[in-house]
Amino acid sequence: MKRTYRGLLALVLTAALAGQAVAQGKGSTHYRWQDARGNPVFSDRPPPEGVDYQVESTRSTFVRKVEADEGAVPLATTPTVGNEFKQSDKKKQEPAKNPVACEKARKNLDTLDNSPRVRLRGEDGEYRYIDDAERDELRVSARQIIARHCE
Repeated sequence: MKRTYRGLLALVLTAALAGQAVAQGKGSTHYRWQDARGNPVFSDRPPPEGVDYQVESTRSTFVRKVEADEGAVPLATTPTVGNEFKQSDKKKQEPAKNPVACEKARKNLDTLDNSPRVRLRGEDGEYRYIDDAERDELRVSARQIIARHCE
């Protein structure tokens, strides 16, 4: 049972760090196209030759449509008026609620609130006990995930 809580706590911590990166403006740019079966593909690498695709940024609603014969657009390209990025007609949408993440965050918060000592696996693979400050940070992260993913 304790092993499950530690895994869930690690998941909350990972999600919180990813959320912080986005909140600090460290969004990303990616390629988007459809594969041979018509399934959407999102990648940090361009598609195979001969495929129409789009370059999109998570920091804005700018999209650049690229014809198959144009070649790859470097991800480092910043969307500006001069390099053919156009405002996307789609609005930035919040991702759908995630009941799995919701339930995990609630369990993690319960563990943080009710367990006298909580252990996490460190980067070196060894378990360590968290201190009060880290416990408070993990509580904040769990509450943010709950607010985001729970109904």
